Amino acid sequence: MADYSGGDQHHHQQQLLNGDADVGMDRSVASTSMEERPSTPDRPNFERLLSELNETINKCHQELNSLLGKHGMESEWRKLIGQMRESKQLRDAEKFAARKLDPEIENLRREVNEKGKIISELDNSDLIYKKEDRLDAKMKELEDRYNSKR
Repeated sequence: MADYSGGDQHHHQQQLLNGDADVGMDRSVASTSMEERPSTPDRPNFERLLSELNETINKCHQELNSLLGKHGMESEWRKLIGQMRESKQLRDAEKFAARKLDPEIENLRREVNEKGKIISELDNSDLIYKKEDRLDAKMKELEDRYNSKR
């Protein structure tokens, strides 16, 4: 390779950038046609491309921040969905337990109704209270009914 010192080096670099020089190059590289050589961008075009690239990077950065913000909302949404599922499971468990108790509650209601009927029969019958033998017989009947259900 040739020695380029001082101003010649700058001139050589300009020739290389412009694609004019074949000084110090292989003859195979120097003999390639202009169409095959990569073009170098001119300074204003390069600055415009660089500016567009920076704008694209800024837009991507803003979009990424936006998505991260949405991700935060998404994680909050997932947390709320989890809480909702837990409350539904608790509600279903309570309904299941209530269904187990329904027959027992119904039996207790029947007993209360039967006892209410007996009490109303006693309240409505003046004869029972006035005649002691009828009162004793009615009390015995009630005790027998009560003991038979136990």
